[in-house]
Amino acid sequence: NLDWVKFLVIDEADTMLEMGFIEDIEFIIRSIENKHQTALFSATFPPPIVQLAKKYQTQAKRIMIHEDNKISEEKLEQYYLCVNSERNKQDLLIELIEDIKPEKGIIFCRTKSDTNRIHKVLRGLEIKAVVINGDMSQSQRDRSMRNFMDKRTQIIVATDLLSRGIHVENVDYIINYNVPKNRDSYFHRIGRTARIGNKGKAITIVAGRETRDFAELKREIKCKVSSFKGKQIYRYEIPLDEGSFARSRGRRYGRGGSPRYGRGGPNRNSSGGRRYGGNRYGGNRSGGYGGRSGGSSGNREGSENRSGYFTGENRNNSEKTRSGNKDNKKSQYKKRSRKTTY
Repeated sequence: NLDWVKFLVIDEADTMLEMGFIEDIEFIIRSIENKHQTALFSATFPPPIVQLAKKYQTQAKRIMIHEDNKISEEKLEQYYLCVNSERNKQDLLIELIEDIKPEKGIIFCRTKSDTNRIHKVLRGLEIKAVVINGDMSQSQRDRSMRNFMDKRTQIIVATDLLSRGIHVENVDYIINYNVPKNRDSYFHRIGRTARIGNKGKAITIVAGRETRDFAELKREIKCKVSSFKGKQIYRYEIPLDEGSFARSRGRRYGRGGSPRYGRGGPNRNSSGGRRYGGNRYGGNRSGGYGGRSGGSSGNREGSENRSGYFTGENRNNSEKTRSGNKDNKKSQYKKRSRKTTY
């Protein structure tokens, strides 16, 4: 019997939706039959959350808060470190921790296996660390949090499970071991520091395939994110080449220099982009899907391109080449058949 309830607060509604708890929420709401007030809080408002609000809230007022960027810029310094290879990311992380020496730090990883691996490495280096992920029971998570809050441990290694709804005072460093999947996830992670007037630092480690994702994320968050300058030089650090990703946005479908669908490169005779737009099938610089003669290049008239494979002016030569190839295949077949024994 929940008729005594006068206020119902649904916090982190979008996260509960992702975890499959929406039916449980609706069951609780339906169980409260008396008059009450319902407040719903969510970082994002996907359609199912909007429908939930319309279904169970009467004359509700929607209040939007757009101060996450402002808070981050005033209280929270944001940095990145670009590493030359995925396999060297762990070594860079260790160098970073030994350099900054966080009093209270949180390392966010994308997967549970990463949290366990990083935790094991840190403990092997005698760095006081605990792990929090979805494989742990609630009592185990609570024990790890108590040790961290009481300063018996120095670092928490966690998944995004810890990025919402957890308040820990005086966290001075957030380290993103993996690039967050989107803008909201990024702000939830770094929001564990610089709380209640305090200052903090967030450092994102970028490697390999994540470089493009981070360049796009950096444009979306519209905050100042600088290259981190530590007290020492990190062995595997490299500069972030943002310009190349800005030039090749949308490159997958022919707009800017893709190795698969884009142009052949600045040199007209270059073999770059050879599969769908380079020298082999038309050599067109613009990329894209084009006419019949120029292979899959963006040039509709293949005969205009001198380096085309089946262009108008080279058709006779290509036919000879093909007939020559047939003769060679026949001769090769004869040679092989002579050597065959049964």
